[in-house]
Amino acid sequence: MNLLSPNQLILLFSLIFILTFVDMVRRDLYFGLVYFSLYLYVIFTAIGYQNFPEISIFIQAYFGPEVFPGFMEFITLSFLGFYLVFRLWGPLLDRIQVIVSDVPSYHMSELFSLLVGTQITYLTIFLFWKGELLSYSTIADDSFTKSLGLPFIPFIILFKLSVAVILVLYAALRMRHELGDRFNVRTYGFLLLLEVALFLIIVNRVHNRTDPIALMVGLLIFEIQFDRLTLRKILIFSCGVLAVLGGLSLLAESRDVNPYQGGTLETLIFKDYYAPAHILLGAMSMEFVDFWEVIKSNACNAGILMNYPYLQATVADLFNPGVSTRSSSYAFYIFSEGYLVMGRFGWIYNSLVVFAGFFSWRILLCSDHRPYRLFAFALLGTQIVNLVRGQSSYFLKTGYMYLLPAFILFYLAMGVRPRGVQVRWPSSHG
Repeated sequence: MNLLSPNQLILLFSLIFILTFVDMVRRDLYFGLVYFSLYLYVIFTAIGYQNFPEISIFIQAYFGPEVFPGFMEFITLSFLGFYLVFRLWGPLLDRIQVIVSDVPSYHMSELFSLLVGTQITYLTIFLFWKGELLSYSTIADDSFTKSLGLPFIPFIILFKLSVAVILVLYAALRMRHELGDRFNVRTYGFLLLLEVALFLIIVNRVHNRTDPIALMVGLLIFEIQFDRLTLRKILIFSCGVLAVLGGLSLLAESRDVNPYQGGTLETLIFKDYYAPAHILLGAMSMEFVDFWEVIKSNACNAGILMNYPYLQATVADLFNPGVSTRSSSYAFYIFSEGYLVMGRFGWIYNSLVVFAGFFSWRILLCSDHRPYRLFAFALLGTQIVNLVRGQSSYFLKTGYMYLLPAFILFYLAMGVRPRGVQVRWPSSHG
């Protein structure tokens, strides 16, 4: 690959991606979305680092041109390995079946309404109490969040669950004719309005962009799967996406104290997806490989309140000490983990371990129960970006901190729950 120029390497990588992506998304929509997100979080980094190095210099993460060919080779092999393992393991999903039960109860829906009402009440009280102290800069300051004390922990957890709550309420109302009289439609509609309003208030106050994007992706996936696509739906989706992206751009401009001033192309490149892959560039430049640090960081960060450094902080401290905290950093690109474990052979790790993480989540979609599958697909879709820009401990931690509560709420709201997984092994004939 060293015989090619840097831009030819980018072009070759993109060509390989397109060819493999078309096949992957045709076979499995979830893995297609994952694969596209993995590409999104590296292609702009590659283009910007090679052609607009001033952007990487601006974020203090430029390591010279010599690291770039190895970076592109590692990324290309990681994508190819991920695709080949998908082709090998993907058919196993056809043998897996999630068993789903319908156990509707009006009392369960009342309990759901009570829980959501309690969540809304707590978030509202905290906003009235400490809301004027919250901003993008204060939320990113670990010392400030610690000064808020114990009440801040449930606030941030309940806020993060808002995406799941909105999705549950939205799905219930959209599927009300399929589910029958399992809940009070007016109550759910009222709770949805309150939840969305509160969500937008908090998002605007702390200039959060990750969660609105997650919610947008989840709702889009739900609607695409809910009914056939029409020109009218496509136009509505397009307008909605443009409105959300426009609002997020305004949030980005208002939260940047020292924004980067560049041309139109540089502005397009320099978004939230630009910085994470610089962790891989930095690790490769410093030749930083530490298997045991990856093990320790993932083990500790799979739990809560351990305060062990994320991997992005460990690597970032090598080239920009102190820039990363637990709430503010370059973020992480999950394929970086393979290099930290195995160096230039880390693409093997990415092909196996990272794929296995997404595969374990994909199993949750192996059901013919329409309401369950619609909700589960949308729910998993909300977290694709978070998993791509996080380390592998996110598969476990997000599972019990986000997916499990969301499925419990879905069960209470609609009386639908998964109760087991069945594997159909190929029969043998003697």
